[in-house]
Order: sequence, then C-alpha cells, then structure tokens
Amino acid sequence: MTLNKYILLVILIGFIFCNITSVISEVTIIRDLPDSVAKGSTFTVSMSIDVNESDLPYVLGVSENIPPGLIVSSVSSNGFNFSGDKVEWLFLEPSRLTQIIAEGITFVNPLEDQNITYTLKVPRDFSEDTAIFSGINFFGGTTNPTGGKTELAIIGIAGDTNGDGDVDVADLVYTALRLDTTGTDGDANGDEIIDVADLVYIALRL
Repeated sequence: MTLNKYILLVILIGFIFCNITSVISEVTIIRDLPDSVAKGSTFTVSMSIDVNESDLPYVLGVSENIPPGLIVSSVSSNGFNFSGDKVEWLFLEPSRLTQIIAEGITFVNPLEDQNITYTLKVPRDFSEDTAIFSGINFFGGTTNPTGGKTELAIIGIAGDTNGDGDVDVADLVYTALRLDTTGTDGDANGDEIIDVADLVYIALRL
C-alpha cells in the first residue's frame, strides 16, 4: 500500500469513527427496575431518554422485549405499540411532529428528554427465579442495546408471610402475632415494619 493510500485509509477510518461517535452520543436510554418483586405483584419499569438537543436525530425507535410469563398492565406514555411480547415507541424531532400527525401516522411522540414507563404483573404461578430484560433503540442508522438494569429477582408470593405457597387466613394470623415489630418476618408489604398496613395488604390478596 502506498503512503498516500495509507493516509486516505486513516482519514476514512477517522471520519467513520467520529460520525459513529456523534450518532451514539445523540441519545442515551437507561432502563431502571426494582431489584426484586414478589409473585402476584405488579412493578414499573422506567426508561429515561436523554437527548442531545443540539444535534437531534429525526426519528428514534425504542423497543422493549417483555420477559416470557410477565403480563403488561399499562404503559404511561402515549404513542406506544404493544404486540404481545414487545412494547415499542416511535419518537420524532418536535418540529416534524405536526406534519407527521397530519399525515395520519400513529405511535409518534416528541423526541425530547423524558421518562417513559410500563407496568408489568408477575403471575402467582411464575416459574422462574429471575426475569431478564432486553431492548434496543435505533436512530441515525444505528441500532444499540438499551442500557441500565437487565435482571429482576422473582421472590415468594405477595402476601404469603408464612411461606406455605398460599395467601390465606393463616398469613393474617402469622402477621398479626408479629404486629408492632420490625424486620422481614411477617412483613407483607416490604417496608420492614409489621403493622395494620400489612394485614390490609394480605386481606386484599385472599
């Protein structure tokens, strides 16, 4: 390879790297979720979207894979598409949003710093100890995995304070005998204080 060709190759690689770096820095998406949840309970997954307003891409797609066995209860942000095992959003640079809506295209949100959330329910008969989350975002011709937490521990059954695998009057008695104490033994709602709120929590799940 001649020196001139070598120099051109170095310049080309540098150009590509700089442009990829620029594209990747335009949008950052981070997933947040609890460390653990109980079977029979619901929890919320939060997605923080941070955009570089000085260099916005025209469009951003966000796609979240729902772990098998979990049930989608709600999605907080407008403009989402739910397909059974995925929740997807489409975001447009704000100045183009009006035009797109006028053309009748749905599932569109303004592309700006924001949080989007979705709520999932864990069935009582969920068979796994861990739920694994994954997702992608795509913009500017690149596809990237969404950052943040990916694993959620699935523990016991919500309200099953005596650990027998069911929620019944025995759990009410078990917790009532431990009223006005602290810790996790008999604590139904996870605040590590055993009080009337725990009895109500159990009663609502009988």
